[in-house]
Amino acid sequence: MTAAPESVPSGISRGSRPLPPDRAAVQRRTVKVLMAAQVVIGIGMGAVISSGGLLIEHLTGSEAAAGFATTLVTLGAALLSVPLAALSRARGRRAGLAPAG
Repeated sequence: MTAAPESVPSGISRGSRPLPPDRAAVQRRTVKVLMAAQVVIGIGMGAVISSGGLLIEHLTGSEAAAGFATTLVTLGAALLSVPLAALSRARGRRAGLAPAG
């Protein structure tokens, strides 16, 4: 008679082969990390755009120049999102995100 296989926690090796981790737990953790990163990046981008406008106003003394620069950043992001979305649809998410990295 052989002994019943004992339960081994995922990710711990049994013999020479490691067992695969629990896929659902890994996916949940990954989604949480990505959500947190997205929040931090969103806050950072807002701060960069705002502080960039303040810097331009300080350097030029013109509120109009600061507003123009901030508008150009926003328009550039909006205009680039359309071709990147088309690229993502045609070739997958990774291809659409690669130019941004």
